[in-house]
Amino acid sequence: MFQFTKEILADSLTHAEFMDLTKSILASDVKESPYDKESYFNYTTVNYNRAGKILRNFQLDKKLYNLLSEEAENWTWVLLNEPWCGDGSFIQPVLYAMSLAGGGSIDFKVILRDKHPEIMEHFLTNGGMAIPKLICLDKELNIMATWGPRPQELQSQFNEWKKEEDFDINTKIKKVNRWYLKDKTLSIQKEFIDLIKKMK
Repeated sequence: MFQFTKEILADSLTHAEFMDLTKSILASDVKESPYDKESYFNYTTVNYNRAGKILRNFQLDKKLYNLLSEEAENWTWVLLNEPWCGDGSFIQPVLYAMSLAGGGSIDFKVILRDKHPEIMEHFLTNGGMAIPKLICLDKELNIMATWGPRPQELQSQFNEWKKEEDFDINTKIKKVNRWYLKDKTLSIQKEFIDLIKKMK
C-alpha cells in the first residue's frame, strides 16, 4: 500500500492555494497545456466560479458535523484533483467545508493529479485515473479510507449513461451537472456519515 510522507504533503496545496492557482491559470496570458485548449479553459472558468459559490452556500448536516467534530484527531485529508475537473469543482468545496468542522483536527490538502501520476496510479478507479479522489490519513499518515471520484449513486448512473449510443462529452457534462445540482450535496454528506463511522 502506498505510504504518504511529510515530504509528499509538503508539495501539496491548501484549498485557498488551489483556488489561487486556478485563478492565476485563468488570468495568465500564456496558457500551458491543457489550458491552451479552449474547452479546458472554459471548463476551468466555470469550475472556479462554481466552487466558490458552492462553498459560500454550503450547509453541513448536523449529524455529520457532530461526527467530524468528535471523531477527527489529527487527520489529514488528501484530495487528488485538477482545476479543469468538473466533478472536482462540485466536490472539493464540500470536502473542504467538512474538514473545517473538525475544528483544526483535519488538515485538508490538494495534490495535482497531472503533476503526481506516481501517486495517482495507486488510487485508480476501475483502472482509470478518475478524480477527484480523497485519501483519509490518520496522525501517522496511514490510510484509513478512500472516497471518490463521485457519489456512489451518480457513479452508478454514469456507468449506465456510458452505454447510450449518443453519450458524448457534452451529454456527459450536462447529465452530471444536473445530478449534482438536484442532489444539493446530500449524497456526499450521507456517504461521509457512513465513512467516518467506519473510521472510528
